[in-house]
Amino acid sequence: PAYQDYVIKAKVAQAVSETAAFRDALGSYYLQNETIPDSLEAAGVPAALPDGTRLTLEQDGMLLVATMAKGTLIFVPSQDASGRITWVCQNGQGLKPTHLPASCRSEE
Repeated sequence: PAYQDYVIKAKVAQAVSETAAFRDALGSYYLQNETIPDSLEAAGVPAALPDGTRLTLEQDGMLLVATMAKGTLIFVPSQDASGRITWVCQNGQGLKPTHLPASCRSEE
């Protein structure tokens, strides 16, 4: 079980890293157009990561969802006081909070 958790944590950390530019693209689209993009494609974001992790955009809240073999990782945007879009991630179905890297966890 410990090794399995280690492997899952590594995959989640990889997804967090690989989606950084895509989250920036979504945030930029929102700031430039003052609206949530209709699709990932509209913001120049692919529907999958190189390892096959599927990416989807939930219109309600502009959530970026990464669906991996072992579970779902959800990126939640917010706008800070200076107007920048920042992201936190949450564990979705199949992932435990302990699978998230420290840099990903919300400070709330």
